[in-house]
Amino acid sequence: MRTLGRVAEFAPLLMILSGCHPDVPAKPARVVSPDQSVQRIIGTMHLLWIEGGCWVIETNTGRIQPLGLPEEFKLEGLVVRATVREARNVMTACQVGALRQVESMEKLR
Repeated sequence: MRTLGRVAEFAPLLMILSGCHPDVPAKPARVVSPDQSVQRIIGTMHLLWIEGGCWVIETNTGRIQPLGLPEEFKLEGLVVRATVREARNVMTACQVGALRQVESMEKLR
């Protein structure tokens, strides 16, 4: 009984801390520009149900949150190749991956 009381005391703290993790920026599949601001990536489109829905590109090296994503690419499981540019001084409600502005994109599968 006493153990259950201890768990209940720390439950709110555990819930808060479980949502905290360092945001690890996605590494590019291939860097296009010398300053590393432009990247060419290949990944799979996924819709995360956060803040009303957030689209991400899941790559083999991390997650990218695309800005300016064309509607025709908003398909769950779609494999894409994209050229993206680092987005500076931008924030979103989603905060689920490295923010990148889409410069070009093509469907692979």
